[in-house]
Amino acid sequence: MFSVTEIKLALLLILLMLACTVAISAKFLRLPYSVSLVLAGLVIGQLKILPPIELSYDLVLFICLPALIFEAAWNLNSKDLLKQLRPVLILAILGVFITLFTSIIILNKIALVNLSIAIMFGAIIAATDPISVLAVFKQLGIDKKIVIILEGESLFNDGVAVVVFGFANSFVLSNLSFNINPVNIIIKFLLVIMGGALIGVIIGTVAGKFKLFFKNHLLAITISGVVAYGSFLVGDLFHASSVIAAIMASLVFTNTKNKNNMGASARLALNGFWEYAAFMVNSLVFLLIGLQMNLQLLFQEYKLISLGIIAILLARFILIYGLSFIYQNQDHKLNLNEKHIVFLGALRGGLSMALALSLPAQIPHRNQIIVLTYGVVLFTLIVPGLSIEYVVKKLKLIPQYFGELLIYEKLKTALILEQNALNGLKDIFQKGEIELTLYDEMQNQLKLKITGLLSQIQELHLNNELIRSTQNKMIQQKLYEIRKDNLLQEIHLNVISNDVANELLTELDESIEE
Repeated sequence: MFSVTEIKLALLLILLMLACTVAISAKFLRLPYSVSLVLAGLVIGQLKILPPIELSYDLVLFICLPALIFEAAWNLNSKDLLKQLRPVLILAILGVFITLFTSIIILNKIALVNLSIAIMFGAIIAATDPISVLAVFKQLGIDKKIVIILEGESLFNDGVAVVVFGFANSFVLSNLSFNINPVNIIIKFLLVIMGGALIGVIIGTVAGKFKLFFKNHLLAITISGVVAYGSFLVGDLFHASSVIAAIMASLVFTNTKNKNNMGASARLALNGFWEYAAFMVNSLVFLLIGLQMNLQLLFQEYKLISLGIIAILLARFILIYGLSFIYQNQDHKLNLNEKHIVFLGALRGGLSMALALSLPAQIPHRNQIIVLTYGVVLFTLIVPGLSIEYVVKKLKLIPQYFGELLIYEKLKTALILEQNALNGLKDIFQKGEIELTLYDEMQNQLKLKITGLLSQIQELHLNNELIRSTQNKMIQQKLYEIRKDNLLQEIHLNVISNDVANELLTELDESIEE
């Protein structure tokens, strides 16, 4: 008999293998990876191939969320974020409250759904998760401004949404008592938010002082892990917003100045570590989202779910189109097509589902709230998630240079294939499997193709500065990795001393930074 631990470990390995399989399939099917994971989980869940696996509140909030927050902060350029801070903060904060009040009006005041369901659903569904559309945007070369706004909004929105959820939870448990001083509520809300922000800034600043350790990639990764998870736990310990604490700590620690203080090897290691952590966490969360879905229950509550979808779409419409005068000015302006994309980009995901699952048993209509949340999350992941690439192309938001980049990538791939074919032909000839005359003829044909491809690539290089700089960075990076790999082999074989090795590693890091 297997122990419980062994069964859980086996299930984890199965989920990771499924994630890898889905990643490969998604590339061929040209589907967003996260949407593919949800669909795969949905199919597996309906077929009952795996035993029930719960997407728990603690798993998402304490294990997954800090990793996702730090990875997002690491990839956000602090200068770019500051430029778009006005729309980011307004969309993040206003978006939560507009979603909450719109849900109450649509569900309770118009459709006469129980007030507890309306309040809790509005608080739960306010947390956005645009990861699948952001991946498409980056792949298509969409204006960085839109990516920063959606990514920044999601980052801060999660923190505000979790705090509002806590207040909504207490309000519903108090039997919807309206004998509450609104001023006290606002003060408590601000204290929780500002307390989390203060804790995060302090932890991020203190961690940033350990500059001496940044050159060592292992210590840099360890410090970053302490920042991500430590800030979250400290925020929770002091009853402040743990999510806001983790966001601010991560943003302060990963600012441009601290990144520059790190060596190139430390930055590469941190980037690889957190990229993998986010990949693994997202893979598990989106698979588990699919596995949680009970289609029979969703169909039974289709009317309620339809009302929930109308509520979040109306809330987003009001926020993006109706209140654009608040978050826009001369420095922060979105044209109509860009607003359409920001409107569609507010998907929902694992955090909303985790908040729904965390509802206490005594919350009225708890099961209905969970089913409603699941149905709306599934809608946002599949409908906007699958249509966003088509909409972006239809609105002609793909930059002109992106077409040239695609041509460049295609030519580079074709060049590699022809060069490999030429090498393969030489091997066949050396084995005596082809006569000299035919070999010369085929070799000349391949060389002619290679020359033509090189000529086309060279022309693109001359006409496109972005392609030229991208190629230059790629070559410099490869040369750096070759030198570092050779140096590490020398260290491993004890050919050079540790002092000389550290000096040479520092010089390598400085050369790549130049």
